[in-house]
Amino acid sequence: MCKHDNFEFGKRIKSNTEKIHKLSIINNSKMPFLQCIRLGIKKAECRVVSPYIKKFKIGENLLLQSKREFALCRIGYLNFYKNFETMISDEGVYNLIPFAKDEKDALQIYKGFPGASRVTINGCCAIGVKWLEGVLEAVSVEKFLRGDLIK
Repeated sequence: MCKHDNFEFGKRIKSNTEKIHKLSIINNSKMPFLQCIRLGIKKAECRVVSPYIKKFKIGENLLLQSKREFALCRIGYLNFYKNFETMISDEGVYNLIPFAKDEKDALQIYKGFPGASRVTINGCCAIGVKWLEGVLEAVSVEKFLRGDLIK
């Protein structure tokens, strides 16, 4: 059981002033990150720490965008680590990359991402994510954020 399984995410407040951070994400048949978030089995998104990531706050929204799909999530926690190995061990491999075979496979996946080498200098962050809404098919992000989609 992940230490975050019983975490209470705040209720979504719809307003025009609500803070939304944006990050790109890979989402394909081999790495279905958005589907795993939607199913609630991917509990955290990992990023190399940057000044942008340091601005995130618990309770704010995070828009994860792939080429044609996206998810709006609530940030439930921010856990900072010195390296991927410690993060994978503490967070749990399947809470980060549910389709990974084991910790070694997860580490290989993380080290294969662009910019991953910066983790040795900056560290990494496990961003607790909770699916709020999204589209797992080609639709304009702008239409989604304006609420133009038929529910």
